[in-house]
Amino acid sequence: CLDYWTDVYWALGHYGVAGTGFGTFIPVYKSAESLGAVGPAILNHAHNEYIELLLEGGVPAIALLVVFVVFIAFCGVRLGRSNPKIERASISFAAASGVLIFLLFSLVDYPLRMPTLSCVFAVFCALLPPRVHAPTNRDLVAVEGHPGSGPTSWRETLRPGRIAILVLLAAAAVVVVQAAMSSKQLLAQRG
Repeated sequence: CLDYWTDVYWALGHYGVAGTGFGTFIPVYKSAESLGAVGPAILNHAHNEYIELLLEGGVPAIALLVVFVVFIAFCGVRLGRSNPKIERASISFAAASGVLIFLLFSLVDYPLRMPTLSCVFAVFCALLPPRVHAPTNRDLVAVEGHPGSGPTSWRETLRPGRIAILVLLAAAAVVVVQAAMSSKQLLAQRG
């Protein structure tokens, strides 16, 4: 089933640990493909996210992956120590489970290279860390002994963090729509 992994491992040994560059999997694999595997079908990805990441990005990409895994572990430890409400703990646990499923599924496929699935993964990552926020005007007013009145203007409602999230979601939506349009054009053979 996954006989082509031996060709990918050969390419790893041939090109070294510096990486071949992101998006170069197809030409690199074609240069490393064994004669027994040559056929009309084109292998577009390694069907193992980690092997492909090592081939294309090299050791720096794997180092970033390790930093990401450490961040996920840090969020889990922080959540365990913070005594969150049951609702928040449930959301974080579900997000952590989703991240783990994606990371495990990446051993045999490439879900994070599909725009819709990578957007879902990003949402899981955003829901993972415990909620920590800077004091708002409402918090400061309550500390001073005045009754909290909530946001008083649209600027307080649209804080920079929320704006950044909205921009990221809009960008993800554009990528998903673009990928769908490209797929439609390719399937109609109007590449």
